[in-house]
Amino acid sequence: MLRTVPRGGSPGFAPAITEANVPPIPRRAAPENAIRMVGDTLVVPD
Repeated sequence: MLRTVPRGGSPGFAPAITEANVPPIPRRAAPENAIRMVGDTLVVPD
């Protein structure tokens, strides 16, 4: 999972997206960010 940074602004008038809003994609997710299966349940972190 990649945690992005909201752009803010008013609905319909958000500032342009920049690299600061989307961090680099890591090769391996941190344990607290990993999407995983636990038994028959897909666990997606908040």
